[in-house]
Amino acid sequence: AAYPVLVANGDAESVLKYHPTVVLCADYSRIELVSQLRTAGVRVVVFDRYVTLEDAYATLRRVADEVGAPQRAAAIIAACERRTAALRRRLRGVRPVNVIAPSTYDLVPGDGTTFQDLCDHAGATNLVASLGHVHGYAPPPSERMLAWPIDELVLGGTDLDAALAPFRTLPPYAYLSAVKSRRAVLVPPWVLGCVSYRRVEGYYALARALHPEAWR
Repeated sequence: AAYPVLVANGDAESVLKYHPTVVLCADYSRIELVSQLRTAGVRVVVFDRYVTLEDAYATLRRVADEVGAPQRAAAIIAACERRTAALRRRLRGVRPVNVIAPSTYDLVPGDGTTFQDLCDHAGATNLVASLGHVHGYAPPPSERMLAWPIDELVLGGTDLDAALAPFRTLPPYAYLSAVKSRRAVLVPPWVLGCVSYRRVEGYYALARALHPEAWR
């Protein structure tokens, strides 16, 4: 309630007008912004861990320490642990689904990404990592992808045709049988880029999409 207006332009003045005692930034925040805030005497906390749920827990603990609420962080983490344990039990024995997460940005997520973390918790095998041997985000291995046993594409959106539309004419995806036969599951778009503990909701969203039988 004390901060009703989104700080959108990302300049130091728009932040400092609220007289903050601490500013939370990411390691991809503009270097000059971070420098200006520190020069103004404001404590700046820079986060640089995003890939795994443990990374999200570490970030949450740091925020909680900064605002004097470590017990709240502990409670949230405990609740997340209960939910992830319940999901593991529900998915026990399912066959992992072979997936990729195509992108119009000429990059695909391999190992060491938030998408890999999603797959690890949702009963999926990220073929970009396991067969493409891609670490991080890299251009798709075009020729090899055509022979991969892709069960489903993972896309963000609420309408399958709309989500698939960009890939119907975009190489190499346009030549994949999964695109041609509309083999794809949808998750809320925020799920694919979530770097906080809320990713647990993403685990459930992807798991339900890939393994509806586990909820029958």
